[in-house]
Parts: sequence; structure tokens; C-alpha cells
Amino acid sequence: MLLLCICALIGTAFQDIPERARSGRAYKNFLANSKSETGMLKSKAAEPLIYNSHLDNFDGANNRTFAQRYYVNDEFWTAGSGPVFFLISGEGTCNGPPTGYVASLGAQYKALLVTLEHRFYGESIPEGGATTENYKYLTVEQALADLNNFTNFY
Repeated sequence: MLLLCICALIGTAFQDIPERARSGRAYKNFLANSKSETGMLKSKAAEPLIYNSHLDNFDGANNRTFAQRYYVNDEFWTAGSGPVFFLISGEGTCNGPPTGYVASLGAQYKALLVTLEHRFYGESIPEGGATTENYKYLTVEQALADLNNFTNFY
């Protein structure tokens, strides 16, 4: 409750709260509301979907995969003619499809909203976890290849 009061006092939107502070009850209650405190549209709730991403996008002999979470919100989309807004989740947990300003733009342009969780963050962690051995797969090149492969998949 204190966090809600502080945010209201300083005018900070919940989307601006650091990742480490986003797992509490106040933030979850905020996400459950149909509109944010700023009055912007919030995307409809969605269950996480799973994309089997290659652990090593550059070694064809390595067939290991991991479950990479993504979210889709199609409530505004005009199938076949609307654009796709692909939000790349940053270095933190992806909690759902885009909200706030991006959801408002999605409604305005009748867009499909898609978010992909970054490898090694949230629940998109390869088998074996965040180990020294696995960290060799946590590179900018691997993450960009994930985006490319996911785009071709979806």
C-alpha cells in the first residue's frame, strides 16, 4: 500500500517501477484493473504461450531447445489487415502482453500485440539454469536470432 501512495505522490506510472519491485500484490492488483491510473487502455489478460527456441541459434548440430514465453493480445486486431506490434521484453520478467501506451496504440491502429520474453529472464531459462556453462548462450547475437526465428514462427 505504501508503494501505491508513493507512486501516486510522485506521479510515477507502475510501468516505471523497476523489475525487482513488480512482483508484489499492489502491482498484481494494478494489472488486474481494466485501465491504468493514467486512463490508458490495458491489454486483456492472457495466458503465457510457449515457443520452443533453439538454445544455440548458430550451431545446426545442437538441437537443444528451451521454453521461451510469449504473450498475444488480439482484442484490437483486424485479422489480415491490421499491423503487428512486436514488443521485445527487456532484461526482466515478461508479465503479459503490452499495456498502457502500446495497448492504446494497438486499439487505435487495430494491431495485434505480441511480446516475447528475453532468454535467461523470467521463466525463459534453458534446462540446467543460469550456469556458467549456459551463459555462453546469453549474447546479443543469440537474442537477436531468437527474435528473427520467432518472427518466422509466428
